[in-house]
Amino acid sequence: MIFGEILGNGITYSGVRYSSMSASGSIWLDQLAVPPTPPNSVTVTGGTNGYLDINNPVCNVSWSGATRGTYTITTYNIDTTKNNFANIATPYSANANNNTSGSANNVSFASLGLSGGETVRLRVAMMTTRGDWMLTNWGGSFRIVSHPTPPKITAPANVEIDTNFSVTWSGARAGTLGIAGYDLEIRGYNGSTWSNWYRVFTCKNQTSYSAGTPKNLKVNGVNYYSTYGENVRFQFRIKSSDGQITSSDWATSGEVRITINKPSIPR
Repeated sequence: MIFGEILGNGITYSGVRYSSMSASGSIWLDQLAVPPTPPNSVTVTGGTNGYLDINNPVCNVSWSGATRGTYTITTYNIDTTKNNFANIATPYSANANNNTSGSANNVSFASLGLSGGETVRLRVAMMTTRGDWMLTNWGGSFRIVSHPTPPKITAPANVEIDTNFSVTWSGARAGTLGIAGYDLEIRGYNGSTWSNWYRVFTCKNQTSYSAGTPKNLKVNGVNYYSTYGENVRFQFRIKSSDGQITSSDWATSGEVRITINKPSIPR
């Protein structure tokens, strides 16, 4: 039987009352209950340099150092919040099985409804048979990173075989961490099938690329015109990158076809 009593000095305490039989009858022995305490260590891993991608805002959490006292630990929750703690969500809840430690993988902040630049945190909550939640402090702080948008990429539809041409792009919008540069890729058509995409450059801060002439243009080291003939085509794609965490979707150019004017010299 759990009871409360006010001592002579005004201090209130809780106790557990046990019954014991003796020759003279039943005697009550009072014993103070020991309160539980929440975990004293919480470890949070995930993200990159304190940032979480808005499209995958998850982390891993482990905790230890809880104490049961004279009770049983029944449940662990993980609460999440953002910015000024106005919104709180509980993406994880599990039976504690009286364990004083635990872990959870891929705990998501997504249910908070996130925007780029917001700060998110979490805490561990512990329920015991005493009937109230024991809470750790808020911690595990991350900043949410939104993605840049891709630029619009433009390539000429037809290029004379000996004419230099360029690919240009513009109109990308920055995400939370800005735009550090662009990733450019190329693929080739051999008259029947397209090749895979191959990287031209990574995270370069420029808005055009000089591809040279179709006659000499190579895809993954292969000169397409000299290998497959004049029916070859080329295509480019590009994406914006913040250089740290995120990048945009790909934007793809139209096809570049070869034209051959009446030659004045052998091809």
